[in-house]
Amino acid sequence: MPIHPTSNAAVIARIGAAFAGLSHPGDDKLLHPQCRDDMDIEAFYGGLDWRDVPADVLAREHASLCFMSAWGFQFYLPAYMSWVLGNPEDPSASVEHVLYQFDPGAPNDELHPFQVSKYRLLTPDQVGAIVAFLEAFRHVEGRGALAEAALARYWRGAS
Repeated sequence: MPIHPTSNAAVIARIGAAFAGLSHPGDDKLLHPQCRDDMDIEAFYGGLDWRDVPADVLAREHASLCFMSAWGFQFYLPAYMSWVLGNPEDPSASVEHVLYQFDPGAPNDELHPFQVSKYRLLTPDQVGAIVAFLEAFRHVEGRGALAEAALARYWRGAS
């Protein structure tokens, strides 16, 4: 089942409102401190505002959220969520990569602390926008299980 266009627009508006006041954190704060290679986030250097990231960059640089710090994650996440909602049937790996960013795995999983560290700056309004984003994908064929897993493992308890 596809995402309903009216619901889609409402969630995009909620994302825009929740993340509207953010400023670029600075290039030196984009890379997660536990990552050594910034190759996957190079496209985001130079103060690029999340509202101005070209669609082809979002589609091509789908792995970038994996390497971003909490500041980079918070700042560029709304660009990815908005793009994914506008392109839920995109055949690239981008949609899945964005959905995977919300599932930190079980608390005893090795990468759980790393993943959760990216969520530490999110405000209650931003968490609410993320939950709305994941709820929008719950019934999308082939992607609903990813959204449901993220909601069950982390986000329902965070909101």
